[in-house]
Amino acid sequence: MVASISQFGNAGQVRDFAQAHAYYEKFRSLNAIANTCSTLLDGGRWASTDERLGIVAFEIADYDGLGIEPERLRLFIETVVELNTNVTRLLGAESVSLRFTVFDSGSSLLVAAKIAKAVATFISDLMRTWWDKVMFHDFDTLDKKIQAVERANGYGDESEDSDRFWRS
Repeated sequence: MVASISQFGNAGQVRDFAQAHAYYEKFRSLNAIANTCSTLLDGGRWASTDERLGIVAFEIADYDGLGIEPERLRLFIETVVELNTNVTRLLGAESVSLRFTVFDSGSSLLVAAKIAKAVATFISDLMRTWWDKVMFHDFDTLDKKIQAVERANGYGDESEDSDRFWRS
């Protein structure tokens, strides 16, 4: 069957081949079901029809496998509200009410909030930068050590290629 399909000049010829057309229709139906489920289950929570709004997602880790304690969740929500207020003031952004739209539990808790787009972008960039510093701290330290060795040995000033050599 695969050999026959590979000889077709265009996708319209698949309809003439009964076995391939049956698979095509099954895959098309599965795709329609997947799109419907995605729209019904996630579309309203993650999508924003208002162009002024952006979405910020956070994950609260479940350290001991027993769930997230109410006190920890309360502190998290207070922190997000305070962060939204302070960043909105800092950026001079239009004040839009904070709305939590997703609380998705699993082994951890995924939380999403709709806030002003500029604030959402700022918080997302801030969190990504912080996480990169946490995850890649060892590489930053190595980079600083390499720069110190370059300066001590005078390699850094001799050529532009040395910089590329140490970074690659």
